Amino acid sequence: MELQYRGKHILAPMVRVGTFPFRMLAAEYGADITYAEEIVNHRLLRCTRKINKMLGTVDLVEKSTDTFVVQTCDEEKSCGVFQIRTSDESFSISGGIGAAFLSKPDLILDIEKTGVAAVAVNGRKVADSPRDPAQWDGIAEVVSALSIPVISNGDVFEYSDYQCIKDASGRFLL
Repeated sequence: MELQYRGKHILAPMVRVGTFPFRMLAAEYGADITYAEEIVNHRLLRCTRKINKMLGTVDLVEKSTDTFVVQTCDEEKSCGVFQIRTSDESFSISGGIGAAFLSKPDLILDIEKTGVAAVAVNGRKVADSPRDPAQWDGIAEVVSALSIPVISNGDVFEYSDYQCIKDASGRFLL
């Protein structure tokens, strides 16, 4: 099943926030699509799938330590997105991925050519800290370079911020 991104309310990727309870709450309040916390690929390979009957969830836990990695449920099959990172952060940034998109929006064209349905872009550059305000107008350059939907991310705290980021970013903002 392919998710449809246009015209949707999306809980964009957020570091240390995309937990299962938060995703379910966001869905209850109207999010059409929710992103889980990022999972590093080598950690995922060390996981086993466990059915949590008490909570009605599927939990992925590390085999050797029983450390919890991620949790999901049947309700997320139609709206949940899992992020899998294949490299460390410094490699991603030096390779033009992640925060580097805002500095080099033309790099994202290569990702569009792979056939992805949408891309999320955070409104911060590599040198910015999470405390720096998101640069919503910078996302507009990325939006204008692509024909696929762009999930704009960064400093959207209430519904009125959604309209502000939409106005600043352009036509395919989600």
